[in-house]
Amino acid sequence: MKSRRYYRKSYLVEAVQFVVKEHEADTVACFFEVEDEKPHWYRNAIHRIVLRPYKRPLMVLGTRDGTADVYEGDWVIRDENGNISVCKPNLFKTTYNRSAGR
Repeated sequence: MKSRRYYRKSYLVEAVQFVVKEHEADTVACFFEVEDEKPHWYRNAIHRIVLRPYKRPLMVLGTRDGTADVYEGDWVIRDENGNISVCKPNLFKTTYNRSAGR
């Protein structure tokens, strides 16, 4: 069977990058104060934040398929159907272009 090429269908997604600033990494309370600026779908998907000494912060999100681990720098994406997924920074950069809107 001959292989064929496919293009990814174009659709709009919302995305938020998980970043913890140096001075905020000390306490979970400080982290959540900053998170108040994030969209409601992002805040509602958070199951827990794990701050581990000498390791990257970890966030656990609820997704359609269960839970997903999000490490600092990862992108949290909500598609047009409301499904939430996690994307590594290098894949996000090559797959998505910023929308001219908001």
